[in-house]
Amino acid sequence: MDGALIFILVIAAAALALHIYGVRSENSRLRATRMDFFKWVAAIFIIQFMIGFVFGAYSGYVVNIASLLFAMAVAYPFAQVLVRRCRDAGWTKGAAYACAVPYLGTFISLVLLFKGSEPGPLRPDLNPET
Repeated sequence: MDGALIFILVIAAAALALHIYGVRSENSRLRATRMDFFKWVAAIFIIQFMIGFVFGAYSGYVVNIASLLFAMAVAYPFAQVLVRRCRDAGWTKGAAYACAVPYLGTFISLVLLFKGSEPGPLRPDLNPET
């Protein structure tokens, strides 16, 4: 295998591990509204677009490595915001874990962008202390 391909696979595995660790470690009672979640999704989309635009003149490996390094940098904080948004929408952490699956994660994120907040306090089954 080519050395750059191995490097890309290692970075992708690290980004996945950071996402899973971010979901596991989110134990606050905070919520993220639709607007908070939208800001994160929009910022990630714009920065990924800019990475492709800036590094587009280079080979495909450079774009892939830059994109995966960015994904690794935002995987942990985005996972935390994702869990908070799931909590605000009345879902459990299972949906945030499912977001690690490529196409399913995109679908769940889109649903969370449009799903309204659950009114009132957190449900007992979403209590992070249990």
